[in-house]
Amino acid sequence: MTTTLPTLAPPSTIIKRQASPTPIVELHVTPPSLPPPPAPRPAISHGHRINIRTDPFIQPPYLAEPVPTEDGGFIYYSCRPGGPRLYDYLMVLSLKPYGLMRWQVEEAEAHILGSEGLSDVGKCMHALHNRWVFLHELLMYVDPAKCIADFVHSWWHHIYNMVGLKVLTHYLSEFQHAKLITVRQAADICFQYRADVKAGTAEDGSVLAPDRARQPDVAGA
Repeated sequence: MTTTLPTLAPPSTIIKRQASPTPIVELHVTPPSLPPPPAPRPAISHGHRINIRTDPFIQPPYLAEPVPTEDGGFIYYSCRPGGPRLYDYLMVLSLKPYGLMRWQVEEAEAHILGSEGLSDVGKCMHALHNRWVFLHELLMYVDPAKCIADFVHSWWHHIYNMVGLKVLTHYLSEFQHAKLITVRQAADICFQYRADVKAGTAEDGSVLAPDRARQPDVAGA
């Protein structure tokens, strides 16, 4: 016997599902407070940088005429087999402040001048700084930044004549890599050097006598 199940008719009304309404949430966003804009930088006057040489002021031919020294004498010639060199002008500096220890300065300087890995300008820079540190060794250990700044400020005319700004900047970067001075201190020393050169040189670039030098203008260097 077979049983037949009744067929269900579809509902007459279709039930449609509606999405629940999205709740409205009011967001109160407070805009962040921005810092005030930085003050405008003063305009750089490029006129103050005229005649600031990057290379040594002394150029070949060397010792073409007698050169006065700090001891009151003159340098007339060089006995070097290859002729006079730039570092012959180191004889301009007096050795009297070193007293009986001048032989140590001369011996250390002979090693510097005999180095094969240095240019003549680099030898002059190392020799000048070696002479300064010999007289201010304690300050170099206690406050190297002040010692280096005093060296450049006091002997800027020797650096200007025999070294130049380019090698001086490289030399300061070596001190900065050795953690003896900071980048800011190196920049301040360069600014002071520019001010000293501008105040102590004539229009032709030659170094003025101390009584004719002008007051350094550090702000406009």
